[in-house]
Amino acid sequence: MEALNAVLQQKIEVAPGLCIFRVAPKGWDLPEFKPGQYCPLGLPPSAPRVPYSTPPEKPCPTDRLIKRPYSIASSSSQHQYLEFYIKMVSNGALTPRLFALKNGDMLWMREKVFGMFTLDDIPSHKNVIFFATGTG
Repeated sequence: MEALNAVLQQKIEVAPGLCIFRVAPKGWDLPEFKPGQYCPLGLPPSAPRVPYSTPPEKPCPTDRLIKRPYSIASSSSQHQYLEFYIKMVSNGALTPRLFALKNGDMLWMREKVFGMFTLDDIPSHKNVIFFATGTG
């Protein structure tokens, strides 16, 4: 199983079931990223779940980390940590474990970011309008 290589610096509850997770690398530097990219997070299946979660839809393999991609919500000009705005999925495999983390707890964060949902291909003279209904 891969080593846990990041630390939860701060968990900020925005509303019930919605938190900002501030995650910092431990022993490595964050890669450069652009708004619109994402980074996978993970925890072992043995990590505790919040008590108010429901059982997952299917059992998790016990021999590898549970990993999920999350959109980066922090500014790309900040290089000490990444922020993720995450909605609790009660019967999910990973979010009940993420929500059980306390500040200072270790987790896994991919050392590379992904995604092409950036503004690179938008001409600077064009306007862009964004609509959102939540986080997902």
